[in-house]
Amino acid sequence: MIDIPGGTWLAVAESETQRQRQRQEAQRQHHHEEEEDDEEEHHEEEEQRNIPSVEPIRAMNSLDYPFKSKIKQSKYKAAHPNTSFVDRIPDKKIKPLKSKYMRPNFAPQPGSWEMDYIVDRTGSGHQSYLVLININTRYCYLFNRTKFRERGHRDYSKSRKGRWVVDKTITEVIFDTFIDEEHNRFGHSVNAIKSDDDVSFKFFTTKNDRNKDVMKPKYKRITVFKQNSMFTYHNKQVDALIRTLRNALGPNTDYLWDGSDKSDKIIQELVYYYNNTWHSAINMTPTEMHTDVDAEWSYIRKMTELLNNVKYAQMNAGLDRLYEGQRVMVHLEQGKTGLKYHQNRRMFEHEGTFVKYNNGNAVVKLDKTFLARLTGNNRINTIEIPLFFCIPMDDFGTNNKKRIKSTFNIA
Repeated sequence: MIDIPGGTWLAVAESETQRQRQRQEAQRQHHHEEEEDDEEEHHEEEEQRNIPSVEPIRAMNSLDYPFKSKIKQSKYKAAHPNTSFVDRIPDKKIKPLKSKYMRPNFAPQPGSWEMDYIVDRTGSGHQSYLVLININTRYCYLFNRTKFRERGHRDYSKSRKGRWVVDKTITEVIFDTFIDEEHNRFGHSVNAIKSDDDVSFKFFTTKNDRNKDVMKPKYKRITVFKQNSMFTYHNKQVDALIRTLRNALGPNTDYLWDGSDKSDKIIQELVYYYNNTWHSAINMTPTEMHTDVDAEWSYIRKMTELLNNVKYAQMNAGLDRLYEGQRVMVHLEQGKTGLKYHQNRRMFEHEGTFVKYNNGNAVVKLDKTFLARLTGNNRINTIEIPLFFCIPMDDFGTNNKKRIKSTFNIA
């Protein structure tokens, strides 16, 4: 047994009692702090539950409900019965319009051709071949521009103002060679020619005494059509031919279009293969139809009947009843612009005013200028587009709503 003096024992007991009191006080303080934290959290939750819902005050001319989804409109209208909705013209697909209203591409008489240049893509960027294709028979010629240049014909001439312009002489010589070749080989005459409004193709005219453009005497029997709109389907045959010939040679073959003698042999052999290959559109080879005028006239009669059917469909749809000043929504085919790979918000995303009809197309003045290319300052305000790429806005939502819906396949 350990003997502890009485004073020492009393001191030990008092210290133990004091430590217990401190522990109890600390526990009570901790419990009190936890209760305060719980009360603060509970108070914050009460405040959050009591926050009133804030909605914007609608002005007299505020925005109508813009979303066109039927499900969204029905759910929103159930909660807000007095809401007004935008009566927006529905967007539509392009392929059904093309298949129903696009006019067939043919010529009403034999001897009609399309003309364009192939550009060398190897770095020089010069025009290497003049391409001509018969619109009906699909028979084609490719004339090597380099050979005519080597014969002494000039490519460029310097004007008085110091600007370099394309000399029309070399293209004119090639075209005269084509006329002689067509007459000597097949006994055909050239009656019509289609091209874009490139400066190289302005050799058909000359200035008279009054400084006006008139046809040269040797071309007076030829009807010349020029179309430079980037949004119409002009020069379809020659553009398709160039794509076909480029694709036929395979990838990494742009060097074959440089116009050299070695490459020109391959190109002329390619032209021979094309002219003697069965074509699905004419159901024979281009050479067979080009040497058979009766077959070409039979094809013209067939396509004329198809054209009349398309015209009747356009008339029944009311596409011939657009008037000057009418508000329209238009679709622009941007394949020939700098915005070729631009993703549109919708197919018909431009608004404008109808101006007039022109060669089966519609001339429209856009509300906002359309940036035709990503670089430069080339801005377009008045454009020419296919007729079926116009939706009349003022008729939509009135008496002609059903007619326009059926015309443009709007559900």
